[in-house]
Amino acid sequence: MVYIGDNLDLYRHIFRLMEEGSLPLKQLTPGRGVTPSELATAANLHERWVREWMYQQASCGVLDRRADIGDEATFEISEAMHNVLTDQENTRFSCGMLSGFPFLMDRVVALPKCFSTGEGLTYDDGGVNVATAIERQHTKDFKHFLVQKVLPKVRNGELLEKLRSGCRIAEIGCGAGASLVALAKHFPKCEIHGFETSQHALQRSKVNLAAAGLLDRVQIHDVFSNPNALATNGPYDFALCFDVLHDAPHPDELMESVRQVINKDGCWLVVDIATCDDRAVDMVHKGGKASMYFGISLCLCMSSGLSAPGGMGLGTLGFTKKVARSLSEKAGWSDMITFTVSEMPTNSFFVFSP
Repeated sequence: MVYIGDNLDLYRHIFRLMEEGSLPLKQLTPGRGVTPSELATAANLHERWVREWMYQQASCGVLDRRADIGDEATFEISEAMHNVLTDQENTRFSCGMLSGFPFLMDRVVALPKCFSTGEGLTYDDGGVNVATAIERQHTKDFKHFLVQKVLPKVRNGELLEKLRSGCRIAEIGCGAGASLVALAKHFPKCEIHGFETSQHALQRSKVNLAAAGLLDRVQIHDVFSNPNALATNGPYDFALCFDVLHDAPHPDELMESVRQVINKDGCWLVVDIATCDDRAVDMVHKGGKASMYFGISLCLCMSSGLSAPGGMGLGTLGFTKKVARSLSEKAGWSDMITFTVSEMPTNSFFVFSP
């Protein structure tokens, strides 16, 4: 139901009505919330549908019920909840994936066949809406935290100096290009390459780079059409990827490919989903959080990891430190260090050196 509130802009309507304290031809009483009929009028929707939606949202704690007006209930949304659900500039915005769940659920009907054949669905099998949901969810992290909080921790700040001086960067799995935009804006002397297999994400990356006036500054490569693009455009001084390794059918091969194109004094920053150090199963005691991740894994991450012959299918919580170390050593990386970023508690951070 969050998708309905997001798609019809109902959360923003509620908050605006509360802020303004008034509706056309009617003054809201101070201290009370918004009635279904008032919200329906403001959003130009049918009241009965709006009423049932507000009841459901209050039942799960998204909206708060306030004093009734006659026979009609009133509801409000807290500022904190409003920020989480509507403000894409806010560092706590989470509506991207929440609103994307219906599109993940569309894939559930195909899963019984996957259970039988062992073959998974690709990212693009979910359509453009899945790519857009992921884009909306993570853009804030790239905009507010990548340069400001994450990169200063790589090699104790030495990487920042190299980026400011100018070097060659490769982002593997660049998605919709939000990180490419951040890198290009902050480090104008760098030559930046983005690599992606998802056709939906590639289209979104071009749109976002064009909107930022950076399309001529960043080179985008379609790895689905040109599997050797990473090698033919290398070498690189710095590589990075975000939430890619646990989705990749062959993370072992990807680690080997990146190792071959990194300069001897370069490094690879890998950001993935925070999980247990040893095995994904050790997360089951986390309850609701783990349940959500394992559900997403079945619909998207593990499915993607099994979408190619011989895929490892690590899953959302499968890129543990143990797995990362094992794969990196086999791929020829000589060193792996990890760190955390308090502003991004759902992620793990790895730096691999040749």
